[in-house]
Amino acid sequence: MGETYDGKRLRAQGTWNGPAEITYSGGQAMVLRVKNLNVLGTTCRIHCKQTDETQGLLILPQQTGTFKFYLFGAEPMGWTFSVESDSDVFLAGWKLFSTWIPGDPKNG
Repeated sequence: MGETYDGKRLRAQGTWNGPAEITYSGGQAMVLRVKNLNVLGTTCRIHCKQTDETQGLLILPQQTGTFKFYLFGAEPMGWTFSVESDSDVFLAGWKLFSTWIPGDPKNG
């Protein structure tokens, strides 16, 4: 069994050093865990295209912020997230956790 967070399984991971957009198939619940890899605090805003919801946090150095998005529907479903920061230097590691990952049966 792979890495989990709050009952969801790791779907993808990577790093961001500026504005970004990621698109994945996932479940009804998607959780992004974003770790600030910089020595200064950073802002992070994530916009979810499917729910038209934007969440933002100030993440302290070497700390992790959590962004949770939910949408009722058949799994898998498509998700697109846009990432922005107002910080001069933005360097963050991210992990995306989901209630559905590839290899799981479709439902609905």
